[in-house]
Amino acid sequence: DFVGPALGRDIPDQPVTPVCSASSGAMSTPIAQANPYSGGWRVFFDLIPEGDEMIDLRCFLKRGSDVVSETWSFQWRRE
Repeated sequence: DFVGPALGRDIPDQPVTPVCSASSGAMSTPIAQANPYSGGWRVFFDLIPEGDEMIDLRCFLKRGSDVVSETWSFQWRRE
């Protein structure tokens, strides 16, 4: 979930674009969806891991060429 004044959900002709990466494995194309409960955006993607090593995940939001969110990062490990 991403929330903040720079995100401006009320600008429908300028949607946000999620930019996500994984250090290994594969990811589906990320989707950003307005979250009416937080007033921000929620990003969805599927991760297809390779092996058992730790995977570094990162994601941020852009509007056009402008970055409009902080970078979310997470370390994921198959358990």
